[in-house]
Amino acid sequence: MAKRTQKQIEADFQRIYELVKTTNFTSYKEIAEATNLSTTEIKTSLSKHPQEMEEVLERLRCNKKGIKSNNQVSKFESSIHFESGYVIDASICGSVFLMERISEICKKGDKIILTSITISELEALQKINDNAGIDARHILAMAAENEEDFIPVLIDETSKTPDDCIVKYCAEHKEQFILMTADKTMALKARMYGVKTKYLKQIDNVCTLFVAKRIKNQLCISDFNTEFRSIEVISSGLKVNDGIFNLKPGDDVYLVTRKADYLTFAHYQMISVADENNCMLVYSARIYEPEEISDLPNAEYRRMVQDFRQRISL
Repeated sequence: MAKRTQKQIEADFQRIYELVKTTNFTSYKEIAEATNLSTTEIKTSLSKHPQEMEEVLERLRCNKKGIKSNNQVSKFESSIHFESGYVIDASICGSVFLMERISEICKKGDKIILTSITISELEALQKINDNAGIDARHILAMAAENEEDFIPVLIDETSKTPDDCIVKYCAEHKEQFILMTADKTMALKARMYGVKTKYLKQIDNVCTLFVAKRIKNQLCISDFNTEFRSIEVISSGLKVNDGIFNLKPGDDVYLVTRKADYLTFAHYQMISVADENNCMLVYSARIYEPEEISDLPNAEYRRMVQDFRQRISL
């Protein structure tokens, strides 16, 4: 099926919106059958108009409960508790008791807002086989299966960083939403704009990759080889060790560093492109004597440390 143009997406929105006003539909499935659109296409069209999407969802809920209305899509009422919904940031994946927190939010009847940026980051994050990846997979599955609890929203993505885009959206709706994040900087920025913020503590092995820098809205590594360190990135099976490289979730970063009387080796795996809490520490070791290199558990680890020692003539 050919990809829809923006004009077609907008036309489909108008068709869906008008149709829901005059029917007793109770689900996206029924709308899909009437419009010959997929559920994903329906959600995409509605996400362009968040206010109207809220009204459509409320109408579907009313129809499902058998509540009589005046054949117009009702406004989103306070009984839905949308004013206490949570905008979640992908950085929360891997935080302590995350799934229990999300389940509790849903049980209370509050809504979880998934911005277009968060959905993209969760999609990338779910490919990683760690605690954060597991959480990302669970959230996406729950969102796909529970359209009443999880609200996808298309937001403006033109701010300097993805985090800034989400903070801007929350600031514009600060009377409605609470931001849930595990990024310290993001939490502080949001509070600066008066956004209610819930900061979650990350599991201990989630950390910040200090050698990564933000360049033109990308989280990058440069200066791969200096007299004090060597860096390698393994990305989609390709090895990168020079130039400037834009990191993405799932990339593995190997780092050898020269200290006063020993070397350190660390293996990190990227879980996001945020400025903080952006990677997981997979393995680390201190190496005091050359013979200790053979104790490293991975051939690539051993090879990289040996190459570094040769390069700096140690």
